[in-house]
Amino acid sequence: MSLLIGYGVLSEIKAKTDNLPADPASQTNLDATVSSRAAEDSMTLERSKLTMLDLWSTYATQIVLATVAGDKTLPSITIAAVPTGAVIQRAVMMLKFHYLENTNAAVNNVSGAQNIQAQKHVSGSWLTGIALAGGELRIGAGAVGSGDIMMGGSDIKDQVPANGAVMDFKWTSALAAQNNLNINDIQIGLRLFFNI
Repeated sequence: MSLLIGYGVLSEIKAKTDNLPADPASQTNLDATVSSRAAEDSMTLERSKLTMLDLWSTYATQIVLATVAGDKTLPSITIAAVPTGAVIQRAVMMLKFHYLENTNAAVNNVSGAQNIQAQKHVSGSWLTGIALAGGELRIGAGAVGSGDIMMGGSDIKDQVPANGAVMDFKWTSALAAQNNLNINDIQIGLRLFFNI
């Protein structure tokens, strides 16, 4: 009995077998894949071991945004409770306020792009923690609005000092569409993600 294989079928078989390892029973590729996955799993596990710590400033009674831009000093935070040997992987700024008030006769809001920044009190340099695009904190004429928390998306860990040291915060070139945009009972928060 003879077996005839057409050229097209033979070409397909050759294409599928040309890339087989010299020793098809070898575990080289499998070992490499397992090692790679193990390394990825290890990195994922390390990330999952991060601890989170929130630190808060004291309250500032009020800051007022007006139609003339100006820096606004925000409450500082004294760093505390970070364990010895901790390595901070990420730090995120928060700004919390109890209520918003517009004593102007027109609708009001943040006017234009502005930054809320942080720095080490000693030997620091200002770094943006919360970037505002403009239009935030919109409130009707003569209205009072509820509070909120703004949370930054930027990592500011490079400006976090050691335990016991102070970190400063400011709203740079704060500007409102109308006068008398009052932000009341303000606290600054710092969320730290670290591992040991």
